[in-house]
Amino acid sequence: MYHRSYRFRSAKPKRTWLRLFLGLSASLPLFALTSTAQGDEGWHHWKTEKQVSIDYRTEAGSGLTEVRADTSVHCTLSAFINLLRDTENADKWLDRVKTVTELERYSETENLVETRVKGFLVVAERWVRTRSTIVQDESLRLTLSVRNQYQPELELPGIQVRRLEAQWTLTPLPDGQVHIRYQGIIDPDGAIPDWMAHNLNLESAFNTFVNLRKRIELPRYQQPSLPFITEP
Repeated sequence: MYHRSYRFRSAKPKRTWLRLFLGLSASLPLFALTSTAQGDEGWHHWKTEKQVSIDYRTEAGSGLTEVRADTSVHCTLSAFINLLRDTENADKWLDRVKTVTELERYSETENLVETRVKGFLVVAERWVRTRSTIVQDESLRLTLSVRNQYQPELELPGIQVRRLEAQWTLTPLPDGQVHIRYQGIIDPDGAIPDWMAHNLNLESAFNTFVNLRKRIELPRYQQPSLPFITEP
């Protein structure tokens, strides 16, 4: 589901690290990926396992690693939003996430949350505030966009993520399944050794999606249906 000192590079990781915040967004929608300017080019396949596919590419200019994760599951569109908004249990599926707190809900489809990611070994705890927005188009495809709100004046425990941009896309399929895609990039702050950063972002995305597949099918998320979402 963070900053310049270390940024993972795709093939030859140089300095990056994504805590897949997918979760970051963990509480929802993201933003419009700035890296989409690269179109759909430059992707490299990392692995497909447990019905989860992970790809990555290097963002031009910054050298940051952008991650794309895909899977298809039997669920309602509302189930995914219910899962994301269950902030008390976010740590049960968002890899390395410590807590997710909703700070403000502007409307049914837009909110502000704070996500904290666990530190480990020599890596300090990170935190990020993200504003999320949900949009559904005429084809019933659901898009959740999330972008962080970097506030250097805030002095909170841990290191604030400098940049986090991501997008969840849920596409209904004819067989009753929903295809779920996450695409995101993160620029954490702090320093992390290259050997530690190598596959950290990819592994985090993979672990989050494996956990997502298990939890989203729970009855507590399948119901209730959300009034602002049209189900297939």
